[in-house]
Amino acid sequence: MPKPHPHALRTRSVDLVRDGHTPANAASMLRVSESFVRNMCTLSKHAPSLSPSKARGHRQRSLNPEQEAWTRGLAAEQPGLTVDQALVEFRAKWPKKSRSST
Repeated sequence: MPKPHPHALRTRSVDLVRDGHTPANAASMLRVSESFVRNMCTLSKHAPSLSPSKARGHRQRSLNPEQEAWTRGLAAEQPGLTVDQALVEFRAKWPKKSRSST
């Protein structure tokens, strides 16, 4: 996911529209999309700040780097290996941890 635009750019886009420029003109001047400028103008009316929201939708990786390297190596060594067979070998090497609460 790309990084959000800097706060200064967000503020400048809103200021240009408030100074009388159209969103399309402001977008052209700042080299951003017109929808970005419109979104910032809407955000400035309804939100306390123009700061980007917290990134959502990112999942934590299921495998640690060691497990990922081992899995890639296994797939390279045994190209005909099925997912089920690979899972059996994976579980033998890294047994599933219990999630019991203590």
